[in-house]
Amino acid sequence: MAKKNIQMNIRVSEEVKNRITENAKILGISQSDYIEKIANEGCLVFEVKNDNYIEYAKQQESALAKIGSNLNQITAGINAGRINSLDKNIETFFTAKFAFEKLYLKLTECEERIEVKTTTKREE
Repeated sequence: MAKKNIQMNIRVSEEVKNRITENAKILGISQSDYIEKIANEGCLVFEVKNDNYIEYAKQQESALAKIGSNLNQITAGINAGRINSLDKNIETFFTAKFAFEKLYLKLTECEERIEVKTTTKREE
């Protein structure tokens, strides 16, 4: 990405300012990065408002982090030439596969009820 060495000062309505702020927050980026992204790529913002799915995803986040840690340890062991407990390693891989499949199924169950908020260039 090119160095950001030029400052721009623009005037926008309060409504547009609020939309820029909200969309940048949803994407987890700065307002400057959001405006640059729109200029370079265009932008479509999706906000998931399905409380059941959000709660489920939060619960699974910890479990998936633990599985990821286990997979990293197995990979490090294999790369270091330690291939102990092959059955345990295979079990961990299948546990990870099952957890990701379960999360995907939950997402597809909820997808009908996901409210999508899109922000695109306005037609004039």
